Amino acid sequence: QLAIYENGTIDSWDLTGSDSGTLHDAASAEKFADYIKPYLNIMTDCGTDSDECIIDIGYKYLNGSNTSTSDINNINTKSDLYKIILADGSLVWFRTNGNGCTNMGGNEENICAIFYYDINGSTEPNQLGRDLFHFKAKYDRLIPCSEDDCYLNNQGFSCAKYIIEHGNLNYPQTR
Repeated sequence: QLAIYENGTIDSWDLTGSDSGTLHDAASAEKFADYIKPYLNIMTDCGTDSDECIIDIGYKYLNGSNTSTSDINNINTKSDLYKIILADGSLVWFRTNGNGCTNMGGNEENICAIFYYDINGSTEPNQLGRDLFHFKAKYDRLIPCSEDDCYLNNQGFSCAKYIIEHGNLNYPQTR
């Protein structure tokens, strides 16, 4: 929010990447990072390099199955993901699309970036909805993922939204 307050809304940040219009553009993610890094307490700035800065963690969905989402599985091998280790050991990684604030999938429009935040780094459980949470940056704010999947028998992308709305992690068993 401070980055937006001091620099204007995200849609004014010129996030056009090196290959404009290409989904998941590293140059665009680097530009986005330049705007938000001054407001983070960073221990290690891994950038978009695939240098194994963040160890291979092996995340699971809320239901216990292995993740299949490439943004989660391939943190280090995807050169379009910008990776940061914060001073408290938590992990943040995100991507943009190289074409400003346009839809990047899912049910939300005008998404500028997609974020993952692991509150305790490589420490277990390494599971969506438990210690890994999914957010989206719209042009004027960060919002939790709004997919309706925060059930113990499902993936758990929207559990940050559930926690904000309910104040707990007492997720329902099924939909």
